Amino acid sequence: MRKIIKEREQLAKKQYKKIANKMAGRVRDRTRQGQGSDGKLANLAPSTQRTKRREGKPQESRLTDEGQMLDSLVGKTEGNEIIVTFNNDTASQKAIYAREGSTNRPKREFLKFSSADLEYLKKLITEAITKG
Repeated sequence: MRKIIKEREQLAKKQYKKIANKMAGRVRDRTRQGQGSDGKLANLAPSTQRTKRREGKPQESRLTDEGQMLDSLVGKTEGNEIIVTFNNDTASQKAIYAREGSTNRPKREFLKFSSADLEYLKKLITEAITKG
């Protein structure tokens, strides 16, 4: 009986880790589309838009100038929590700058789950439970 319980716990942990990774991918994709946690990401400064126009890059904020930060997103689990975080300190620091903003840069919150993300998370958890 203990062996069956242990196997079930291991299966649940694997499913939870898969869900965490799917949520990291969802946050990455949403952000690359210019959507933050609470809607559209704040506009870039006009000077930044001009620079991006000259470089042939999109002029809306997608937090993807180099792509390194979003490519570093990973899903983790801690107990019963699903966490989307970064696999390196540089990306983590860039995310803090984006979240906090500055005197010449608006806040761009993207790491928190949006209401749509939470609905998707509920769906994934429900599917994992029902498939058992």
